[in-house]
Amino acid sequence: MKLQQLKYIYEVARHDLNVSATAESLYTSQPGISKQIRLLEDELGVQVFTRSGKHLTNITPAGVRILEVTTEILQLTKKIQDIAADFVCEDKGIFRIATTHTFSRYLLPGIIESFTKKYPEVRLHLHQGINAHVDHMLDHGDIDLVIFGERDEWFADKIQVPCFLWHQCIVVPREHPLCHDMSISLEKLANYPLLAKLNPDGKVGEVEKVFKDAGHEPDFVITATDSEILKSYVRMGMGVGLIARMAYNPEKDSDLKLINADHLFSPFKAKIVFHKNFFFRKYVTDFVSMLAPHINEEMLKKVVRCRSSNELNNLVSDNTLPER
Repeated sequence: MKLQQLKYIYEVARHDLNVSATAESLYTSQPGISKQIRLLEDELGVQVFTRSGKHLTNITPAGVRILEVTTEILQLTKKIQDIAADFVCEDKGIFRIATTHTFSRYLLPGIIESFTKKYPEVRLHLHQGINAHVDHMLDHGDIDLVIFGERDEWFADKIQVPCFLWHQCIVVPREHPLCHDMSISLEKLANYPLLAKLNPDGKVGEVEKVFKDAGHEPDFVITATDSEILKSYVRMGMGVGLIARMAYNPEKDSDLKLINADHLFSPFKAKIVFHKNFFFRKYVTDFVSMLAPHINEEMLKKVVRCRSSNELNNLVSDNTLPER
């Protein structure tokens, strides 16, 4: 059994059993891949894939189990390569991050600027938008780290570390009646047309849940993934904007009034997510510490050793989290 054969069956499964597409992505020949898969199946004594003529049609029950272990082996292989690379050249490599549009636009620019000055030879790839597909990208090593603000069910089998708290706020034109209201409630807000951030699954998310848990039916007249778009429509008088506080710039948005909404919406907990087999190279650890100073190398070692979410929550309490 060869590591290359395992990589072939793994990549064929990733490419929906299309051997031609797999060969093209790996810059090799289709017959070569087919031959190596056959050799592996002969050695194992079981078929990984079912066939109809020359075409692969499905993954066998044995193949499902074999591919689960193969994925783990390839992840650990990459971990070995990363460990070696960290000793050979700790300040050079490729770092892939997936995060939300809000975080990538309003939170990360200053952090990334400091990071790239410290690590000019690290190539950083930023994937904007969080959805279920990102979880698969973590599994396949296409993403190293995820920074997200709400939905955690997509990453149930990954390690999730709380890194900071972020706040929701209200924005309205300066002549809006809410500017002079000292007792804004969810009931009052629900009487206005609302503009809010849209999640990748097409839902407004936790903000809508807060209203509904309080027995109110909010009218979200406009939803968008970009806070700048929401602010533009607020300026047009289309409704009351609900955005992340970090998306409000006192200078650029001076024509809008920011209204604190902490009494209505509890702070949201942002987390970093990574695969259990991920190896934290020095530059990745430094990036995480820039984002969340309470998470250092020693803390990450303790996090990886945690056996339950309760143990992890006890290790990283909310009162230690920075606010953004």
